Amino acid sequence: DCFKTCIDCVTCIKCAQCMLYHCMSDVEGEFVMQPCACGPPTKSCSKRWIGLTLLSFLVPCLWCYLPLRCV
Repeated sequence: DCFKTCIDCVTCIKCAQCMLYHCMSDVEGEFVMQPCACGPPTKSCSKRWIGLTLLSFLVPCLWCYLPLRCV
């Protein structure tokens, strides 16, 4: 889908996916591929959202990801 690819590029969501892979993957190397996924509240979910919030101060275009994905 070219729109999803464009949104991913403009919002730098790959930075968030990279952060999740390197900082928040489990022992087996598995991590949530969709950084903004809203699943059942767990400790890892809250850590992921805190990490995304902190990363968004360094990469402000991440703030545009959710509004653009909802369109």
